[in-house]
Amino acid sequence: PLQLSNASEEDMSPAWSPDGRSIAFYRIGADRSWRIMVMPALGGNARQIGATVDRISSRLCWTPDGRGILTHMPMPGSAATAIAMI
Repeated sequence: PLQLSNASEEDMSPAWSPDGRSIAFYRIGADRSWRIMVMPALGGNARQIGATVDRISSRLCWTPDGRGILTHMPMPGSAATAIAMI
């Protein structure tokens, strides 16, 4: 096994890119902020590509061409959510 996540933060909901080279996931910081991260599938530096509010988003999905990532996002001023592409 190859450990990819950082023990000081909580990483969850991995989603492999269509070509298998990258993994998108949520990283929950010590301040409970939820960030959307991407990193190489074999390890390396993770980079933040977006952020969301806690527990609204449960799953990340790559577009078939690997150019975007879909997630749920809250609608401003509403209790409703929408699908967003990052």
